[in-house]
Amino acid sequence: MATFVKCIAHFLYLTDRKKEVIISGGFNIYPADIEQVLAEFPEILDAAVVGVPSNKWGETPIAFVRAPGSDALEIKEKVNSKVGKFQRVAQVVLVDDIPRSSIGKVLKRELRDAFLRESEEHAGNNSDATAKIRKEV
Repeated sequence: MATFVKCIAHFLYLTDRKKEVIISGGFNIYPADIEQVLAEFPEILDAAVVGVPSNKWGETPIAFVRAPGSDALEIKEKVNSKVGKFQRVAQVVLVDDIPRSSIGKVLKRELRDAFLRESEEHAGNNSDATAKIRKEV
């Protein structure tokens, strides 16, 4: 499993695992970059970003956010105003909890699979899909 590294001013920074990189419209999007922006907002207690298939872009980023009492559209607008145009999240899903493994690693596959499953079941009606994901996750 490869890990991506950025070199800035002769310092190396680990950015993300290769399998988690989102390729959208030919651009590599590192979920950790978007998660770092989400972590700056005080109302957000936890967040994870995953890529989901997109007919237009190949993949598109979706943010799963634990922010009790917050508005998903407001969070989406805030995060998208702070990231590059190609990094913008397509949707913010409010969840009660972010699933983690026994060692605390975010289980991104579970988030992605729940989103895709509910999107298929409720094609075109993401509000119902979001509500069910919130209960499952």
